[in-house]
Amino acid sequence: MKDEYKGWAVAGLLLIALLIAQVTNYVDNKHKQTIIKTNIGEFMLRDGKMYGVYELTRDVQGNMVAK
Repeated sequence: MKDEYKGWAVAGLLLIALLIAQVTNYVDNKHKQTIIKTNIGEFMLRDGKMYGVYELTRDVQGNMVAK
């Protein structure tokens, strides 16, 4: 009977440790901003969302175009 309780106690402690790790990861990376540069532009990762940042240039007619 004691071994059964011991198994449940270990499982409960592992679940609590996993929950603490997930909350800590969320709090640490909440406002983290990462910029990834590629040959087609730049992408910004912020608050779990991806934003595209493109290089804009003017063409021969003077219009702004994404490079």
